[in-house]
Amino acid sequence: MGLRDNRLNILVLNYEFPPIGGGAGVVSYDISKRLAEAGHQVTVVTMGFEQLPSYEEKDGMRIYRVKCIRKKKAVCYPWEQLSYILSTMLFLRHHMKENHYDINHTHFIIPTGPISYWLKKKYGLEYVITSHGSDVAGYNQKRFKFLHKILIGPWRVIVRNAREVISPSLYLQELLEKSGPGLKQYPIIPNGIEMETYLPLKKREKKKHVIVMCRLQEAKNVQTVIRGFARFVLKTEYGDWRLDILGDGPYREILEELVRELGIEDKVQFHGWIPNRSERQLELLGQAKVYVSASTFENCPMSVLEALAAGVYPLVSDIPAHRQILPVEDQLFGTNDVVKLSEKLMEAAQLTDWSLPLDISTYDWNAVMQKYEEVLQ
Repeated sequence: MGLRDNRLNILVLNYEFPPIGGGAGVVSYDISKRLAEAGHQVTVVTMGFEQLPSYEEKDGMRIYRVKCIRKKKAVCYPWEQLSYILSTMLFLRHHMKENHYDINHTHFIIPTGPISYWLKKKYGLEYVITSHGSDVAGYNQKRFKFLHKILIGPWRVIVRNAREVISPSLYLQELLEKSGPGLKQYPIIPNGIEMETYLPLKKREKKKHVIVMCRLQEAKNVQTVIRGFARFVLKTEYGDWRLDILGDGPYREILEELVRELGIEDKVQFHGWIPNRSERQLELLGQAKVYVSASTFENCPMSVLEALAAGVYPLVSDIPAHRQILPVEDQLFGTNDVVKLSEKLMEAAQLTDWSLPLDISTYDWNAVMQKYEEVLQ
């Protein structure tokens, strides 16, 4: 990765860290792991959950899990996030007496940023923040609009005092500039992907399977995928196709009921929470022929990159984050356009071979980590 002669002692903060949380947690794990591989000392302080150990050493990282209120792996509510803030500050009051860090890499402006701001004021520890979307006003107006409105003052203080605030996408950079104009430049460093993990999946035999991989929340819009798939699969010639849904979340029961209403229970399987890059996830992704995301908004969607690297034909909703990765009209459909999605599924079903004029090498972790090293030094 380079810069090995300038090793750092790095404190990483994130309330989402595998095996809990979603894509942002996986991203923070991958960055931290690769920093450790480069010779830096990396200490992570994250949320405790059920029987997870309060301390472990893994992939070169020291991982502390503080006691918190959290009921679900896939979802963390604001009051649960508050418990992480309080527990982490209490933990660090003792921890910082015997530990020195060169830089604090924080994930999420809110809820994690207040801890980083406190650390800077109390101990003089500089911090760099990677934003992930839900911590920026305008990203999820329905779910976070009220919180963003009341927290905009503290949000700007946290951003102003950060050494850097990193955006993984142009779309999020624009939202950051709108919420915090003139506070920062918000450099773009995209989320990365382990190409060596997914590229071998291209060689696997593809089955008549459509795959979805996401948290099951309303904004992920899996309901549109299910409706589009139903129009497609209820046609006799496509009746042997299957839909695999990987993920869990508060919208799962509604989606399961929709499947029953549409009469396609025998053609849709909810696999629940499957760890990213696990043998089971790679098996299901490797055998799928078509990947679909109908999200109403995204930051830098990792599952799209994983599908592309694995040779799974992508169909995605027409939103800025998807267009940044896939600026190809044939792959796009209107966010709630069930008819168009079903038509594109029919087209995809006929393909025997395909290729896209895309280069996703810029999302390879080796390229991404060079940029992170430069920012953290």
